[in-house]
Amino acid sequence: MSQHIPQSFIDDLLDRTELVDLISGYVKLKKTGSNYMACCPFHNEKTPSFSVNPNKQFYYCFGCGASGNALGFLMDYEKRSFPEAIETLAHMNGMQVPYEKANNKPNQPKKTSLYDLLLASQNFYEDQLKDHQDKQIAIDYLKGRGLSGETCKTFGVGFAPEGWNNLQNKLATTNEKLKGLIETGMLIENTEKQSLYDRFRYRLIFPIRDARGRTIGFGGRVFDNSKPKYLNSPETPVFQKQSELYGLYEAKQANRHIEELLVVEGYMDVVALYEHGIQNAVATLGTSISSKHLNKIFRICPTVVFCFDGDEAGRKAANRAFETVLPQMEDGRQAKFLFLPEGEDPDSLVQTKGKTAFLNQVDKSLRLSEYLFERLTKALDLSTPDDRAKLIAEATQFIFKLPIGSYQTLMLQELSLKTGLSIEAIQQLKPSQPTIPSPAYHPAENSPRLQSNPAPPTDNKNDSVTLTAIKLLLFNPAFAQQAQDLNDLTIDPSEKAILILRSLINQIHQQPDISTATLIGQAMANEKNIIEKSLSLKFIEVDENQSLKEYKDHINHIYKQNNRINVKSFIESTKLNRNITLNDMSSEQKEKFLALFNRESDK
Repeated sequence: MSQHIPQSFIDDLLDRTELVDLISGYVKLKKTGSNYMACCPFHNEKTPSFSVNPNKQFYYCFGCGASGNALGFLMDYEKRSFPEAIETLAHMNGMQVPYEKANNKPNQPKKTSLYDLLLASQNFYEDQLKDHQDKQIAIDYLKGRGLSGETCKTFGVGFAPEGWNNLQNKLATTNEKLKGLIETGMLIENTEKQSLYDRFRYRLIFPIRDARGRTIGFGGRVFDNSKPKYLNSPETPVFQKQSELYGLYEAKQANRHIEELLVVEGYMDVVALYEHGIQNAVATLGTSISSKHLNKIFRICPTVVFCFDGDEAGRKAANRAFETVLPQMEDGRQAKFLFLPEGEDPDSLVQTKGKTAFLNQVDKSLRLSEYLFERLTKALDLSTPDDRAKLIAEATQFIFKLPIGSYQTLMLQELSLKTGLSIEAIQQLKPSQPTIPSPAYHPAENSPRLQSNPAPPTDNKNDSVTLTAIKLLLFNPAFAQQAQDLNDLTIDPSEKAILILRSLINQIHQQPDISTATLIGQAMANEKNIIEKSLSLKFIEVDENQSLKEYKDHINHIYKQNNRINVKSFIESTKLNRNITLNDMSSEQKEKFLALFNRESDK
């Protein structure tokens, strides 16, 4: 019996893959508006026309028409088969492909996803904040912290009441959902007592969303000073603390263009700053800033401001952030360090001093170069050769970790001015670098690339209309809810493109929240040829209303053409001629003809 890869695994794999991260391993991307641009890796060009959309997890080249999702990119760029691309993507995400024996069972019911359960959990906690008999405790606490109902709604703040099984009783209605709640960490297993209980009890609840707005975990805060003050969701298949930033989604929603992101310590800092109109703050989730965090930040904006308490713990945290950000400091990027007065945090400072005073503190942030030399020269006397030599030895350890470019050169120039040693002499101190192999997923220099344009679509006008409708639907799955479906059409089996379009529309009706990436991934697995023809059509970006109108026009065209074919077929099948009148038809023929005629007239 043959083996196959479960569709649920493919969907999960695409959900967990950030397309910008993947393609950045092969092509140098530059943020342009909401998308990322590069010179196309599939044809030779000097002006960038290759666009990556991080929201739809989709790429498209306006030059050659190449397009697809993460799996499509690996298949086209590295000439991999569909299963090989899945294996590669799974390896990058630390996942094992679960091959199963094919059982040929059609229409398997879709499993409840972990994202669905987490969103249901968020809705439950929000409802408790509105309806529970003890809600006033949480409401009074939020008011006492100066938070408005509007801000709490923006962040989805909720309330977990007392009790061990509130969430379980509400959501664990099937065995599948029970297992999902355990997998997401919302329920904890007591193996000794062989029982389950809710993780979050009698706490204020802060949903944690990923960059796409999906709820992936929670943080819970007590109402007093008991320990632990904060309790976070554990690591799960959809939540990795080293990769996520609390408040990033809300910051992106509030700001069309973000110039800088402020990294603070906790949930309340982010929410309190937002309340006071400072809507560009994010927080790490109980971990130090990581390279993955910084990758996300620098994809969105050129500047990061690290905010720390002015005590010893804050200085140690700043040192860790400084060393983490060094390799990320490509030309055009900035990192700043803000130290608040001892005993203050962003929440307390903005509450007592206000927005203007806090932003004044941000303006006084130390640039990375200032922080480095202030840190290293604090206990040195640069009038002595010994201390100048010590500064050179210590500073070069950090400066040589910067990417080679103008910023590293300027830092060396600054060190030269402070010590009197020439840049050339300082550069001689750079240790030889061992050769580090590229990550497994980076292509070799001679990796095969597509040099020709994708295969052009068929010249048949009607096929072209259908293929265009397919492409519009793939880019905008929500269109399926706003236009007619094709279920009442009689479609000839040879009209494969229309059959696929109808299948896609029905699939979206069953999965209203399906993403572009997942939809294409599933379609490519089943009907690769038609989908590739559709995606190869030249595509001009227009606003959503224009695209929807075009999609509806194409659907109407398909209806009209289908009805004309059915009328013609009806006439031929009944051996009627074009001069026949209704009076010459049988009652059955008349009924069928009028139904076709009326449908044609309505379109």
